[in-house]
Amino acid sequence: MTEKDLLDGKAEAVAFDRGDFNKLHLSTLRKVDNLCDILERVIDGKLKIKGGWYQLYDIQGLVDMAKSHWVARVLAVIVGLLRLAAALKTIMSG
Repeated sequence: MTEKDLLDGKAEAVAFDRGDFNKLHLSTLRKVDNLCDILERVIDGKLKIKGGWYQLYDIQGLVDMAKSHWVARVLAVIVGLLRLAAALKTIMSG
């Protein structure tokens, strides 16, 4: 990936006002090329980011990830059973 010929929004507006459509075209091509590179890396599982996994996922993403892993499912069942046992103990002693 490269920033060659890449224009930001303000620079694109200036290029448009000046009628420099070749610069706009090259900028659009560069953006499409960079997006294609990112998508290929995602598909190949080779996309590297600077943040950790905890910065990548929101709460729902973590829940979805946990649902798909068998260890998380087993832990959820155990926690559920412990909570049920604690609730039953409270009811019985109450």
